[in-house]
Amino acid sequence: MAKVKIPLVMKNGEKAKNMETLRENFDIESIVGYFLDGKLSKWLNDRYYEEEAEAVAQLEAIDPQLTNKLCEIFGVEFKSDSEIDPKEIIKQKERLAHLKQLTDEKEILQNVQYVAFNQEELEELYDSGAEKIYLCEGNFKISKSKQELEYILIGEPIVEGLEEASYENIDDIAPQIIEFKSLQEKKTIENIEGNVIIFDSYNISFWCYYAVITNIPMDLSAYKRKWLLGYTARYLVCSAVYYFNKEILIVDRNNGIVRSFRIEEDYCVYDSSGADFVNGTDKYILIRAKNVYLYDIENDNVKVVEYDFSKCVSWKEKSAIYCNEKIKVINLETGEIEHTISSPIMYRQDTMLLTDTGLYYAFSSDWSPQRNATLYYYEYSSKSIRLLFELPAGNKKISIPFIGSYGGNNYFVIQNENEIASYCIDFSVYEISASGEITQIYSEAKIDIDKIDYQLPRIIFSEKSGSIFMDGRHISTTKIFVFDVLTHKKRLLVDGALEGSYIKWGKTEFKLAIANNYLHYKCAEDNGKELSAIPYHICISDPNSTPERISG
Repeated sequence: MAKVKIPLVMKNGEKAKNMETLRENFDIESIVGYFLDGKLSKWLNDRYYEEEAEAVAQLEAIDPQLTNKLCEIFGVEFKSDSEIDPKEIIKQKERLAHLKQLTDEKEILQNVQYVAFNQEELEELYDSGAEKIYLCEGNFKISKSKQELEYILIGEPIVEGLEEASYENIDDIAPQIIEFKSLQEKKTIENIEGNVIIFDSYNISFWCYYAVITNIPMDLSAYKRKWLLGYTARYLVCSAVYYFNKEILIVDRNNGIVRSFRIEEDYCVYDSSGADFVNGTDKYILIRAKNVYLYDIENDNVKVVEYDFSKCVSWKEKSAIYCNEKIKVINLETGEIEHTISSPIMYRQDTMLLTDTGLYYAFSSDWSPQRNATLYYYEYSSKSIRLLFELPAGNKKISIPFIGSYGGNNYFVIQNENEIASYCIDFSVYEISASGEITQIYSEAKIDIDKIDYQLPRIIFSEKSGSIFMDGRHISTTKIFVFDVLTHKKRLLVDGALEGSYIKWGKTEFKLAIANNYLHYKCAEDNGKELSAIPYHICISDPNSTPERISG
C-alpha cells in the first residue's frame, strides 16, 4: 500500500504537498506551529527533502532567531515583522485544548480569543471592546458599566454582579480539570482525595500536565501519554500512547471501566495523538483522525466509517462524511448510516451544510478536464438529490467556499480563484429561500479583493487600495467593506487599514481580527516623527458607527 503523505495546510487554506506549493503559500506562523508539533519534520522526511529535514532537526524552539532560520531553510524572504513568539502559539493551542474539554460548540471554539478564564482576562476583553464574552470556570466580578454586554457561561464559573446570562448547557457534565506544569506539582496533586487521571502534552521547554479529578478508581498507568479529547454525560474520551501504538480510551465516569481501541496514525504523538473528538452521545462516539472511527459503546466495538476522508461536518445528532465520491450521513443516537449519497467526480469537494431536513454539498470546478462548479441538495425524507446551482469552469477555477444558514434562509458564496496568486478575483452571494428559490443578492468583481470572512448575517471583505512607506518598507493599505445578507446592502467600514497589521489583544497579538460585532484593525498615523501603526475598532452592525481608537 502506498504511503499516505499528509499536506501542510497554510493560513490561506492551500494545502502544501511539495516544496513549490509550500513556498508559494508560505506563512511563518503556520510553519512555526508545524515545527513545534513535529509535523514539519515528518512532512519533509516523507517527501525525502533530506537536507531541509536535517536543518530543521537542528533548530530549537527557544531559539530567538527561529523564524529567521526557518525562512532561510525554505528559501523565502525573511520580513522584519515575521518574528513570532513560539510560547504564544503554544499558549493559544493550550487555551483551545482546554476549551475543547468543556465544549464542542463551533461558535465558541472559533471565538476562543473572547473567552475569559479569570478576572484579569475579563478586564482585558473590556479594554478591547468585546461585546460578547464567554466566562469559563473562574471567579468573575462584572462591572456596573458592563452590564449591557452579552455573557455566556461555560462550565461552572462564579459570577458576581451579573443580572442576565445565557448558559452553555454542558455545565452539569463538565469534568473537573486542573492544569499544572511540573513534576513537583504532579506529586502534590496526587495527594488529593479521590482519583486523578494525569494528562500531558509537549511544550517548549517542559511538560505541561493536566489532571481530571474523578471519584472512581481506574488505572491508566500503562499509557505513556494521554490527552482528553472530549466527553459526554457519562464518558471521557481520551487518546493515549501504549508503547508505540496510539489508542483511543473510553472511560466510564460512573464505574471507572476503561475500554480502548487502536488507531493507525502517522501524526506526532504530542498533538492529541492525531485524533479529534468530533461528536458523540452515550451510545456512539465519532472520532476523527486520518480515518473516521465510530465506536459502539454498548457492544464495545469499533468500525472505520471512512478511510482518508476529506470532509466531516456535524449538526446536532448527525454527522456527514465525504470520501471517495460518497457522502455518508450518520445518526449518532443509533450508530446507523442513514443516508449514503453518491456524488459526481469533481475537482475537489468544497463544503457541506447539515440541516434538519437535508444536506447541502458543493464542488468546485476544474478546467482540465472541464467540470462545472455545482451545488446539490439531498432531502432526507424523499432521499432525492437536486442540482440547485451550476456554473461553467471557463478558464478559472470556481469554488463554493461557504454555505450557511441565517433567519430561516440559506446562503452560499461563489468565488473565482486566481491560478497564480492566492487572493480572490471576484465573488457572488446567493440566497436560497425556504421554498428553494435561488437568487443572486450580491456580486463583486475586483482583482484586488484580498480577504473574506463569513459571519452571517454579514460578510466582511477587504480590497487593496494602495501602499505607504513605513518602518523602512512598503505596506499595503486596504478598504474594508461589509455586506448584509438581510438588507442586501454593502457599505464601507474602513478606508486605509494596514493590511496584515498586528493589533495588541491582551498579552497576545493577532492579525486583522473580526470579533462578533467589532472589527479590529490598525491605521497609520503621524506621531510627529514618523508613521506609526495605531489600533482602532469599529462596530460592524451599526451603520452609524465611527472608528474608535483603542487605548493602550
